[in-house]
Amino acid sequence: MLSLKMFLKRLLQSIFSFTIHKSFKENTTLFNKDKISNIIIIRRDGIGDMICTLPLLRTVRKEFPDAHLAVLTEKAGYELLKDLSIVDEIFIWKRGITGLWKFKRQISTNFDLAISVKVGFSSRLACITYFTGARYRVGYIPNEGHILNFCYNIPAQNDGYPRHQIESCLRLLETIGISIFKTDISIPVDEPSRMAVKDSFDKQQCSNKIILCSVSCNRKEGRWKPEHFARLGDTLIKTKKIKYVLSWAPGDRWLAEKVASLMENKPILYETDTLKKFIALVASADLFIGSDGGAMHIAAGVGTPSIVLFCWTDENKWSPQGRHIILKKGRNVNLITVGDVIAAVEKFWN
Repeated sequence: MLSLKMFLKRLLQSIFSFTIHKSFKENTTLFNKDKISNIIIIRRDGIGDMICTLPLLRTVRKEFPDAHLAVLTEKAGYELLKDLSIVDEIFIWKRGITGLWKFKRQISTNFDLAISVKVGFSSRLACITYFTGARYRVGYIPNEGHILNFCYNIPAQNDGYPRHQIESCLRLLETIGISIFKTDISIPVDEPSRMAVKDSFDKQQCSNKIILCSVSCNRKEGRWKPEHFARLGDTLIKTKKIKYVLSWAPGDRWLAEKVASLMENKPILYETDTLKKFIALVASADLFIGSDGGAMHIAAGVGTPSIVLFCWTDENKWSPQGRHIILKKGRNVNLITVGDVIAAVEKFWN
């Protein structure tokens, strides 16, 4: 006699299969690389997550050079990917209860391979992946099992080993026989935006080294106090003769203005209203300082060294690539002192 869980699983599978694949028979053929001509990668998270997915995208492009490569992402991911030649098509995920159906109406391609990129199981991502109608569907499933496991017919499981986000993403490709990876996280810098930053700095006579600080963080525990940024800026301007530039996420201009109001030596407040302008700003700096988040990955992507203040986030999984120093004390960045950051700056300067 079927258990209730097994009954519901089979019922869901039959409904999904009929709705999406127009058939009650699930395709269980072994993976055949030669039959792959249309691929979709699903990554719905923030800008830092997408940068950590670039090695997977570049590896997929290398392994399937002639395939049509699409990505389903959110607006921030779209802004990052739209100028990358490795991607052929980008779908923007529409939030809300009708998001699945809106996405299904958007796609006209018959996908051969769908890869759900998230380190850990997500019911919504599992459903989205199934809704692509792809013959082969790759994604992480929970070790304890789940009623929606059937959404992936090429499942991956997390072995519990603490890996970096990039490595965990690339492990998904091992399920389809790929073991040699590209690890490039570089992101292009828009040349007109770079020149606009240069012109702005030239007008403000920025002939010295430039330290860029991002005052924003989407986690309360990750927001360093304005007083700390102010003391840091005044100290570095006095001792290092640098230009101190402040940037912020949308809605956080008041934070930068608060920092500036507390400083004896006024910083440069540089507002960027698009992602490409922020990328150009980070690329123009000699050093980036900020809390853990998407901005630190942007710094890594353009080759700017960084000092990153971590709160409770696992730095072993989310640290930026390239030259960086991580500062962490407990679960709140305000346990990190101005002296700690200055000591880290000294390491880069020396």
